[in-house]
Amino acid sequence: MIRAVAHMLLLAGLAAPTAQPARAWSAAHPPAVEGTPEAAEARAWNETRAGLFADVCMGSAPGFEGFAEAAAVAGFAEEDGKLVYPPEVVLRLIPGAADCLCAMTMGAPDPDALAATVFGRLMDDYGSHWRPTSAQGSLYDTYFERDGKLVRVMQRPEEISGGTWLSGLVAVPGRCPE
Repeated sequence: MIRAVAHMLLLAGLAAPTAQPARAWSAAHPPAVEGTPEAAEARAWNETRAGLFADVCMGSAPGFEGFAEAAAVAGFAEEDGKLVYPPEVVLRLIPGAADCLCAMTMGAPDPDALAATVFGRLMDDYGSHWRPTSAQGSLYDTYFERDGKLVRVMQRPEEISGGTWLSGLVAVPGRCPE
């Protein structure tokens, strides 16, 4: 399913934003060494994106009725039919056959570190509602309960157009709001 969603993101234009991540982060750049200014910058980059994902996608789940307002408050603006947070974050609701997906594609100098930061933020905000499917849970595919519904959170590291990205999805059974 995750592979199908990744292809859906590519087709929807979510996974290949035209802007590249700030400072041209890519797989060619090694992770920053702890204690350096670069490490602090990378942490701030990850924390900003984790906050956007938690506040907009998870924050408006399970019905996504407050999606547009949450996106606007977070600083997203419409650009070419997509919601964009400069320089590279792209956001969209995608109707599925039986569910609604909040999809966010984010520049990720270190996709694993960004995934861990997103998961950590979700645990800070919604940890008492975490419903792991195994004893360890998973950073990349897990569930939270929101307003009595199970919400699936999926994260997928990607390499697209020479850059490294993290696609984050919140999937909820039912239709997307109009």
